[in-house]
Formats: sequence, structure tokens, C-alpha cells
Amino acid sequence: AAVLLLVVVLATQVLGGGSDEPDRAAQPTDTGNTIVPPEDTTTAATPPAVDPADTQVFVLNGTTQNGIAAEFAKTLETAGYVSAGTGNAPVSTVQATEVFYAEGKKRGATAVARELGVKSTDVKQADANVTALAQGADVIVQIGADKATP
Repeated sequence: AAVLLLVVVLATQVLGGGSDEPDRAAQPTDTGNTIVPPEDTTTAATPPAVDPADTQVFVLNGTTQNGIAAEFAKTLETAGYVSAGTGNAPVSTVQATEVFYAEGKKRGATAVARELGVKSTDVKQADANVTALAQGADVIVQIGADKATP
């Protein structure tokens, strides 16, 4: 009889019997207070568009194709950018076109790169050497072989 009583007590404990009260830990509680998170009023961080007329662009020819810097400068002028001039890069073996920017002019450079179909990974801050070639321009485009016509 003692063994039977022990089995009943253990079964009651294991199976959850022994109380008429509901198991509060297993049920959600309703305190009557509903917490509503604040409404998200932010939008995706989209910087305002760059006005091409506010961006001066200098174009360097990094290829052996004569006149390519002038062609690209004209393309950018047609799109509304201000030409700061054209010239030759220190080398004529540039493979990939790059867009450089003066301090604080990254958005303008990104817009120019988009206009020319240049990858965003090829948009970089100008160093002192590139800046010296650019005659004070905001953005410097160095045309490479990838944009030259055969």
C-alpha cells in the first residue's frame, strides 16, 4: 500500500495534479496595461539629391586615346555639372576609371560616378597629388581604359 501511495504522489507531482488553481507560469498574464511602441517616423537615410550645378568636375585622361577627357567633360556638362577643365593624368595606363573628391564633396563624386557608370568602390577621396592636378575642382574623374573606345 505504501508503494502505491508513493506512485500516486509522484504521478500527481509529475503530471501537474494536486491543485485546482491554473498554472500561472504557463499562461500569459493580462494586467490591463498595453505597451505600444512609439511609431517609427524615420525613413531610410536618403541624402538629398546633389545639384550638378554645384559640383565642379575636372577630367583627366588616363589612357592613350586622344580627346577622351574632353568627351567626358562634355557629357558631364550636358548633365548639368560645371567643367573645371581637362588634362592628362600622370600615366596613360589607367585601367579602371576612378572618381576622386575633395574634402566634403563625396556626395557630388558619388553622383558623378553614377552618371558615368563608375562603380562606387572606385569613388575615393583625393590625395594631395590628385588635388594638385585638379585646379581646385570638387570632383576629379580619371578616365581609364574601361571607358575608352577601341
